[in-house]
Amino acid sequence: MNIAKYRSAFSVFVIDGDSHRGSEVANRLGQTGYNCHLVLDQIEIEQRISDTPPHIVLLALSDNADVDKQLVKHLLRLLPEVQLILLAENEQFQQGVSLYSEGIYDCLALPLSHTDLLIQAVDRAATTNYFIYMNEQLKDQLQEGRPKASPSSLALFEVWLVELHKKKTLEASVQHFLKECRRYLSGEAIAFFKYLPGQQSLVLAQAEGHSLVGVRGHGIDLTENANLPPMEQLQDPQRITGMKQLVENTLGWAQYDAFVFRVQSDVRGIFVLPVNSVTVKNGEATDPYVKACLGALGQLAITQGLERKIHRLSQVDEVTGLLNRSNFLQAVRAEVSRARRITQPVSLAILSIDHFSKYLEQQPRDAHVLLKAIAQVVSENSRLNDVVGRLGPTEIGLIMPHTPKKGAALKSERLRRIVETLSLVHLVKNPPTVTLSIGVGEYPSLCSDADELLKAVDEALDQVKRAGHNRVCLSSVPSHFVPDFFVEPK
Repeated sequence: MNIAKYRSAFSVFVIDGDSHRGSEVANRLGQTGYNCHLVLDQIEIEQRISDTPPHIVLLALSDNADVDKQLVKHLLRLLPEVQLILLAENEQFQQGVSLYSEGIYDCLALPLSHTDLLIQAVDRAATTNYFIYMNEQLKDQLQEGRPKASPSSLALFEVWLVELHKKKTLEASVQHFLKECRRYLSGEAIAFFKYLPGQQSLVLAQAEGHSLVGVRGHGIDLTENANLPPMEQLQDPQRITGMKQLVENTLGWAQYDAFVFRVQSDVRGIFVLPVNSVTVKNGEATDPYVKACLGALGQLAITQGLERKIHRLSQVDEVTGLLNRSNFLQAVRAEVSRARRITQPVSLAILSIDHFSKYLEQQPRDAHVLLKAIAQVVSENSRLNDVVGRLGPTEIGLIMPHTPKKGAALKSERLRRIVETLSLVHLVKNPPTVTLSIGVGEYPSLCSDADELLKAVDEALDQVKRAGHNRVCLSSVPSHFVPDFFVEPK
């Protein structure tokens, strides 16, 4: 649905001790149509809430995690139906993500790379509130016995909703929706055409009451219509060039109705069913029961997306897309254990970006762009079985299985030279000179376990920095060291 036309009906509070930043957020949301208010302290929060309870609250996190957690609990206790969105600086982001368990709606990283991200998040929250309202309206209609509703419909909807929330994937959720629509429409068949944004195409993916043998995966290329961009075509299925022929060829329906399935503002596909099965207007289902089910499906898709995002955040570094520190260290231990088991060497390099900490502090947005570019260079110049991770604000780790110390040192030197000659002017204005200091170690020739390997590489990196940066140092062999096994020279 297009929530933009309803924005003025939603009250949004921005709670931020930084008045300048809070004003910018509130003004930007106000420009899009939201009824927005800036709140600067907790005393004002209590007064504002008692006067005009908000639908959505944006809370900027402070440096005190305990105080923030108590404030989140307090707000959700006072306003159990509010959608609470956290705004967190990079160093506070993990703290913000941990508060999903308390019932927050979303967490956005500051500084925002684009204000559209802020508007999209608030639009999602507003859409959630809208569908909650629609579901309540549906219950009222069913309880009042209005047309097309039986006394048992409410109970059936609630049973269906419980089962829906057990689904773990969007595909399973869509199939559950298709089954419920077929039941509600007295056995009419219904199909789902999935939108593939990468190919900008629409393909027949799922159906209830109609066999897809031999036709599943058939679709159309939306770029073939030179007059309308793909996203404009998807807003009204009747405007999609070739859709009528596709439906007739795959489903055998000469006439049909179609309505759009959106998750937030993104079109995920189109539901198609025989004409006059359900009321449809301008690509939108207008039947209250179908709308309620479709809204619940969309909200579950948002939840599934957030769960994937949380899982990904627990695995990877948000800035670079590499493994985060904890998972990288686990990988080091796993690779050393594997190397011991198969009697093959494994090497580790830690790449530190020279003199980058101050730039990261002063220009965080540009610094993150450069970090991502350097991480991409390291990844693209590594093998499929190498493991790359972010170990610290300015450090990247590289695990090289089946690689002896000499090969690891040579590869590290090659990476150092590639980064040193990188052109960065097309990425940020006035980029700093970027060079790498690299410490290298290997198991089993230079250490006996993962902890010793990490320590040896850190010491080698310290030697590089003491010697003037921008070079590679291989860790030395401890005195009287006996390796677990010997690596044959190549």
